Amino acid sequence: MRPVGGQLNTAFETVCLPFSKAPSKEELLTFLEGSLAMQRYSRHLLNVLEQEGTLPSHYPFPVQVWQFGRDLKIIFLAGEVVVDYSLRLKAKFGFDNTWVAGYSNDVFAYIPSLRVLREGGYESGGSMIYYGHPSPFSTSVEEIIVDKVTELVQRTTIAGQH
Repeated sequence: MRPVGGQLNTAFETVCLPFSKAPSKEELLTFLEGSLAMQRYSRHLLNVLEQEGTLPSHYPFPVQVWQFGRDLKIIFLAGEVVVDYSLRLKAKFGFDNTWVAGYSNDVFAYIPSLRVLREGGYESGGSMIYYGHPSPFSTSVEEIIVDKVTELVQRTTIAGQH
């Protein structure tokens, strides 16, 4: 174990993670003929559509960074982020002193990387019906998150610190 010292600098912001194309009301009505999960999903979104007049186009995603001097950087990401985020951010900011934590400040969905979105499957979009979101995330989601993390890391890094 290594002691952690230095000045603590923190930053917190949310970014808008865009959803891809939401289903139309007509599509939602056809989902009522599907599985029990699809029926619940459809009823939920039809209710949102009736109350709000539209389906959400994005989700407010919390991002937080704690920087302990030069010793340790903790990056807090909301939701169930896939491993690609940890690997990419550690490669960018240092494997020896960077921790990436998911499930932080909000748990609302799987957060796929571009690779996972392209591969398809449960984490990329199938799970969204269980979380009640209108569609999978846009292919820009990974870059939006990494750009915000980079901004917050720069803001919390003391001059001359690596």
